[in-house]
Amino acid sequence: MSLHRVFVDPGDISGGMVRLEGACARHMTRVLRMAEGDEFVVLDGAGNSWKAVIREMEHGGSVRAALMGESHEWPEPSCGVTLYQSLPKGDKMDLVVQKCTEVGVRSIVPVLSARSVVRLEGGRHATRAAARVERWRRIAREAAEQSGRRVIPWIEEVTPLESCHPSPGSLFLVLWEDESPGSGRRLRDALPRERCAAGVSILVGPEGGLTADEVRLLVSRGAVTVSLGPRILRTETAGPIASALVLHHWGDLG
Repeated sequence: MSLHRVFVDPGDISGGMVRLEGACARHMTRVLRMAEGDEFVVLDGAGNSWKAVIREMEHGGSVRAALMGESHEWPEPSCGVTLYQSLPKGDKMDLVVQKCTEVGVRSIVPVLSARSVVRLEGGRHATRAAARVERWRRIAREAAEQSGRRVIPWIEEVTPLESCHPSPGSLFLVLWEDESPGSGRRLRDALPRERCAAGVSILVGPEGGLTADEVRLLVSRGAVTVSLGPRILRTETAGPIASALVLHHWGDLG
């Protein structure tokens, strides 16, 4: 049976001990029914992990555990994938964050595009945006613990599409079907044989798709338009599938 995995802040680790509090400690003691002497895996979110053993269940629900040595976790994908996801309606972004974390995406950027139904800029909307981002970061943390990730994908602040720029040397792919689904360049044909050391970025439009002007802007910045094939996927489906295909291409999945 695999050990329970817990992400902690680096500041919670000191002198060979780790201290767990709040919801994390409550989950371990009340839900998992862990006790003194039980072992688990501690991760700092930056790629480091250790085996730990519970030494003390403190008054108030906190847990103190001793680090026993490095834990040999599965490695992270060698190619960093960033998903630029245009904000979908409802709670679909929750699903995108969860599934892309499981697949192996390194970071996710929520994007405001012209046809995004959800608007999270300015005034009271800015407060809503901050709350949404914190929620997505919690979902990424939980999904990373469940799926065996060594790091937690970083969820950026909500960003206007006009501010999206590819990182220097990276490959920037825009999912774009134009007017004829399946007629464009396939994603697999846009991927080079050698993995991209600077990473791959994938941009997915909202339910109504990207506008032609938005695509022209992104292409002028070095983006490459690609198709996932003849079927039209929902916006919350396209991102996880495209990310999985990229990671599979270089042997990180499948």
